[in-house]
Amino acid sequence: MRAFAEVLFEARQHSCAGRRARLRRTHAPYRRWVGEVYAEAGVPAERRNSIRSSVSWHLSEIMRESVDKETLADHGLKPQTQSEANQEHRKQDRAVVRALTSRDVAGGSLMAITAAATVLAKVDGAS
Repeated sequence: MRAFAEVLFEARQHSCAGRRARLRRTHAPYRRWVGEVYAEAGVPAERRNSIRSSVSWHLSEIMRESVDKETLADHGLKPQTQSEANQEHRKQDRAVVRALTSRDVAGGSLMAITAAATVLAKVDGAS
């Protein structure tokens, strides 16, 4: 999929939409062309959405590797790749779990507050 996404990225750079297309601001001519590529390749219609999703992920990664951060920001795009964003989310999730389950003073306080909030919500809901 990555190799196919690289071909599409190059095509975007040379499409009539030019720079905007490269930065995911695609228009009808490019989209029609991609649809024709899928059709000519014999990709069944019921598989196209899942393939497009995978290719889109790779395109996002390629774009962020190829385009400078300022240009991405100018077009309202984050410079972070999806895999980097996912790693950051997992890191934050682990920090929250550690804070909530820690046995130190701060962790114990968070667990006590959470328990109190749960009890109060049940009492409030019962009245």
